[in-house]
Amino acid sequence: MSKLLIYHCSKDIIEKPYYHGGKAENDYGFGFYCTESLELAKEWSCSNNENNGFANKYSIDLSGLKILDLTDKKYSILNWIAILLKFRNFDLSNDISIHSKEYLLKNFYIDVNNYDIVIGYRADDSYFRFVRDFVNNTIPVRKLSQVMELGWLGKQVVIVSDLAFSKLNFEGFETADRLEYFTKRRARDEKAREDYLKGTRKSATLTNDIFVVDIMRIGFGLIILSVFNIIFFPKYFKNPNKVGVPLIIGAIVDFVIIFIVTTLVHTVPVIASAIDTPDTQFSVYKLIILLVGVVTYIVLNIITCVVSMRRFDKTDL
Repeated sequence: MSKLLIYHCSKDIIEKPYYHGGKAENDYGFGFYCTESLELAKEWSCSNNENNGFANKYSIDLSGLKILDLTDKKYSILNWIAILLKFRNFDLSNDISIHSKEYLLKNFYIDVNNYDIVIGYRADDSYFRFVRDFVNNTIPVRKLSQVMELGWLGKQVVIVSDLAFSKLNFEGFETADRLEYFTKRRARDEKAREDYLKGTRKSATLTNDIFVVDIMRIGFGLIILSVFNIIFFPKYFKNPNKVGVPLIIGAIVDFVIIFIVTTLVHTVPVIASAIDTPDTQFSVYKLIILLVGVVTYIVLNIITCVVSMRRFDKTDL
């Protein structure tokens, strides 16, 4: 494929696009945003039903150009999200979202400045909300991958270098009727929202929709519960009339453990970047913590039962 036909949506006819003519806060930063789909370009050009739009047509010679195709299977949707986090403005509403952004930028960001053309999804309208929900840990990455296909976004072809701009040739334009294409754009967006809400409700009951970060938390939870049990029950069955003392001791010990774990999460880089994260890359470490938690829970509860029964046998009721 040495030449490519692309369309740019606009309210104006643009015969000579120029480098850095867009906004730095767009999906991939500065660039000339196009699509291979004429129909999508017409939809995108009609952001309201007041004015007609234009689909400007260009041909571009791809020879000698470096192309980053984020839809290629060698990249994951996390690479695309990391680039969005670099350029778009996100409302990070909690600590998890802040850590998620730092982690994704560190491990999945690809510098688009090293390329002439970037091909990838378009984070517009509802689709930007889907990404924001993922970053805020509302939906898992599996769900995000599904919802990005709900309304068939199509692919953006973004011209991001002087060299690529120099190879653009204006081939004409087509007018997009505002009544037809604004209606189509709104219908596509509404369907995506509806399917997203339906899919979210359905997937909420599936066991495989547990977030990966929860695997680690379940492991720690089992450890904390087993520690409480081994402190509380043997002391309680030794003297059932004094339930308050073992209860307080067990609660204090658990509080200390929680405090230590929370401190480690915020101070030890490997924990913050590899373990306490809502993604699947370091699932092995999280599964190890879960396994340790399960083993600890079983062993300590067996000891708890044995010691508690022995002490209860000696109790004078």
